[in-house]
Amino acid sequence: SESMRVVAVNKTKPVGVIHGADDAGHRCFG
Repeated sequence: SESMRVVAVNKTKPVGVIHGADDAGHRCFG
């Protein structure tokens, strides 16, 4: 479930942005 959400976000946001936000503890992407 978590990985599915990441894949969906990956289509609209750069991978670097996603990993940076994830490292900061923000796992919920609107």
